[in-house]
Amino acid sequence: MNTAAAKRALVLTAVALGIAGCAAMSARQTETTRQMLGDAGFELMQADTPEKVSHLKALPPRTIVRRERNGAPSYAYADADGCKCLYVGTKDNYHAYRKLARDRQNAAVAAAVDEQASDPRGWSVWGLWP
Repeated sequence: MNTAAAKRALVLTAVALGIAGCAAMSARQTETTRQMLGDAGFELMQADTPEKVSHLKALPPRTIVRRERNGAPSYAYADADGCKCLYVGTKDNYHAYRKLARDRQNAAVAAAVDEQASDPRGWSVWGLWP
């Protein structure tokens, strides 16, 4: 195999691995979102008819959308590719979901800060830490 072909193969392999990694991260994030929606009280509705499947595919994928229903806001999250389902919730469910999402993000930031705080590399050069 010549050098150009080897480089092309290496680039294609890197791209494929990157795409696979992104897909795995996306699937993990979708699963986390669905778990938090359920924990927040959103109702899971399966797309069990061709009409529901068609409507599900017409909605923005894996995005919470706000709609008015009987004069009150309702929220929906469509996952046509994963669970082939729709999560539907009220304003209170949505606020509970947002709190769960904030708490999860704050926990991740705190864990990262704690991890950085325990890193012993070079802090003494600033003269502020032993």
